[in-house]
Amino acid sequence: MVVVYPMRRNCVLLGTQKERPGCRNLNVGIWNGFGGVVENGEDLTIAAARELKQEASLVATHMGRRGVTFITHQDTGIEIELHTFFCHEFTGTPEPGEEIEEVKWFTMAELPELLWLMWPTDRFQLLPMIAGNFMVGQVTYDNAIDRRMVAYQFQSATDRTLPPKGMAIRLYEPP
Repeated sequence: MVVVYPMRRNCVLLGTQKERPGCRNLNVGIWNGFGGVVENGEDLTIAAARELKQEASLVATHMGRRGVTFITHQDTGIEIELHTFFCHEFTGTPEPGEEIEEVKWFTMAELPELLWLMWPTDRFQLLPMIAGNFMVGQVTYDNAIDRRMVAYQFQSATDRTLPPKGMAIRLYEPP
């Protein structure tokens, strides 16, 4: 999977997903970047650009990968490899795509409070990624629907090869 965070000056563009019948609707009610599934044989950067166009009506002209998170959902056994991209150059005006309820620019000053309205993983890695770090993480969620994180590890990495070897996992203790 891929997720893209468009950046403009001192702002990040986020969206909320529409509730759709027959779908798991994991991103409904939270702010998130724009992304989805990488099609079979598709390049990660091409997938990220495609998702950005479909979900936010933006055409990426320059993007960079800033991280990868290995996610496990204990309740379903689903394992996800999520690649995070930042897009600083694009054309178009942000508008919600078919699956998106709302798109909105947020300033960096708004982001710390907003992190509590996003996936828990964003609390640990989004700000370091915005600062230019490449982040590698492993996360275990007890229940994807409730977004309950039970174990995690994040680290800044200069070597962008995958997967990270020997990362210690910490038990998550909610604030």
